[in-house]
Amino acid sequence: FIFYFILIGISPWVIIPYSDTLGIIFPSIVLLNYSKERRKLYNYFLIGLASTIGFFLKPTVIIIMIAILIIELIKFIDKIIKKEVSKKTLKKYLIVSLMFILGIAIGKIVDLTLEKEYPYEIDRNHSMTIYHYLMMGANKETNGGFNLTDFWNSVNHYGVQEKKEYNISIWKERLKEIDANFLSNKMIYIYNDGTFAWEGEGEFYNSEFEYENKKIYNFYLEYYKKEGKNYKIFFSIHQFFWITILLFCFINVIITKLNDVKLVLLLTFIGQTMFLMIFEARARYLIIYLPIFICLGTLFLNNLKLPKKIEKQEKISV
Repeated sequence: FIFYFILIGISPWVIIPYSDTLGIIFPSIVLLNYSKERRKLYNYFLIGLASTIGFFLKPTVIIIMIAILIIELIKFIDKIIKKEVSKKTLKKYLIVSLMFILGIAIGKIVDLTLEKEYPYEIDRNHSMTIYHYLMMGANKETNGGFNLTDFWNSVNHYGVQEKKEYNISIWKERLKEIDANFLSNKMIYIYNDGTFAWEGEGEFYNSEFEYENKKIYNFYLEYYKKEGKNYKIFFSIHQFFWITILLFCFINVIITKLNDVKLVLLLTFIGQTMFLMIFEARARYLIIYLPIFICLGTLFLNNLKLPKKIEKQEKISV
C-alpha cells in the first residue's frame, strides 16, 4: 500500500486523464482474477474482457494476458507429456477457453459500439503504423524515445501502406547502428526516473490557471514544479521508492518459490521491458504496470516472520 500510495497515489500523473493513468486498472483487474486460489469461469471471462477493453485504450495492457496464456499453455503441455490429460481435464480447458474468448468478443463489441457513437469520421489514412513506433524506438539521438522529426516525417506520408514502407526502410537503416551502448542507454532512459519523466515532455506543465483554492495550487507549484522550492523532496521520495521496488523485484525473483502468479508477474515485467526496448520508449509508459511491479517486488514480504508479541505480564491482584 505504501509503495502504491507514493508511486501512484501522490504522483502528479494521476491528474492527467491519459491512457497511461486511465489504463492502470486493467492489468490490475486481470491480475486480481488470475490470482484467485480457486478460479471460477467468470474470472477467465473478466480476464478476457479487461484485457481486450484495456488493449483498445493502451495496447501494452495485453502483455499480462500473453503472460497468462504462456503459463497456462506450458502447464497444459506438461500434462500432455505426463499423460495426465483426461476427458474431464480437456472439457475444463475447453470451457475455460470459451469463457476467455467470450470476454474478448464482448470487449471487441464494446469497442465497436463506442466507435460508432464517436461524433467524427475516422480517416485511417492518417493513422500511425506500428512500424512508426518501431522506427522511433531505434533512434539513437533520443535513446529510442519520442522524436518530433520522426513524427512529422511519418505524418507527411499519406496512407497506411506508404507510411509502413517508409518506417520499415528507416528502421532497417537504424538497426545496423544499434549496439550494446545504445541498448544500455535506452534501458537507463526507461528505468532511471522515479517520477516517470514528469515535466519531461509536453507543454501543459507550463499552463497557469486561476484557482479558488490557492493553498492546493501553491502546494502544487512548490512540490511538483521543477523550479519549486520543495521539488527536490518530491523527486527524492519518488526516486527512493522506485529504486527500492526495482531492487525488491530482483530480491523476490531470487528468494521466493515459483508459482503461477509469480511467473505471470515476472513474465509481464520482462514483456513490458522487451516491448519498450523494441518500440518507442518513455518512462511514462511504465505507469500502467506499476501495480504489477509493486506486487512482484513485495511478494517476498509475505514470507517474512514478524517478531512474536511479547506476552503480557499477569496482573498481580492486591
